[in-house]
Amino acid sequence: MKKDFSRTAVKVIQKTETTVLVEYKKDDLSERKIIPRSELGDGQVLDSVLDSGIPYGYPWEEISLSFDSFKFAEEMHQVGLWTVEDAMKNPQGLWSALNATYGDQISQVLQVARNELKGVHNGR
Repeated sequence: MKKDFSRTAVKVIQKTETTVLVEYKKDDLSERKIIPRSELGDGQVLDSVLDSGIPYGYPWEEISLSFDSFKFAEEMHQVGLWTVEDAMKNPQGLWSALNATYGDQISQVLQVARNELKGVHNGR
């Protein structure tokens, strides 16, 4: 059986005496893993080491958010954005409409974070 010696470029975030926290891209998504410091070499790490590393951080990609386009349209109208020209002239209004549209979902994300801090694990 042939061993796979594929390597991935990593950015070192933090080091301890025995471990290192690295960040890298996998399938266009940034990931962080804790790996043995002895496995770090020249800014690259074997893929097999990364695969067996300890995941760092919360898997935010697992949170499902929805977008209500009708609520967004109403929020756009409430801040005076009726035309594309209005939106181009007032990007802050656009941000306000997006914030209002996603307000409930931001609360849900924060609730997930609070649960995580309490030990109610939703992710890794």
